[in-house]
Amino acid sequence: MAEGVPEFKIVVVGESGVGKSCIVSSFSGDEEAGGQEVTTRKIEVQSKEIKLQIVDTAGTENLRKYAKSLYKGAQGLMVVYDITDKSSFEAVAKWLEDIDEHFQVRYPAIAVIGNKCDIEDRRVITKETLEAFAIDHGISFMEVSGKTGVNIKESFNLLTEEILLEDEELKGSTGPKNYCTLL
Repeated sequence: MAEGVPEFKIVVVGESGVGKSCIVSSFSGDEEAGGQEVTTRKIEVQSKEIKLQIVDTAGTENLRKYAKSLYKGAQGLMVVYDITDKSSFEAVAKWLEDIDEHFQVRYPAIAVIGNKCDIEDRRVITKETLEAFAIDHGISFMEVSGKTGVNIKESFNLLTEEILLEDEELKGSTGPKNYCTLL
């Protein structure tokens, strides 16, 4: 890592089959990256070069007992669900509870990501439902398509901006944020 370049760890979680690995692959530009435990990529946000270490939790959905080690050192969490699968959206609340249990001192930036927006005709979770959920929980949200790349870069930029905000303005915060970024 170059001196002076901040490095942030982002952990991508969600139920099996929601497209976590596809999102990571699309973002990294490497079709082989999906399913790898850790992928790195440099991006520019707010005129700053940032190095992201992205942890793809593919295959560990049922191993929540290992969550503490997965979350260790994370500044950001991306909770992914499938807009065509109601149960994957319902599981987001469980993931948020799990996150609450593991972060007692420094709370990470969190974004809820609805994947598979390219198959709108199969949608079962409305944008309004996602928005209401995110506002209720005080977290950011976005819909993406890991398959087509729609909003993939923007979702990682959004979460990185949230991390920067945490670092710059909310030092010492011990709980969830009380705002939501709407895009």
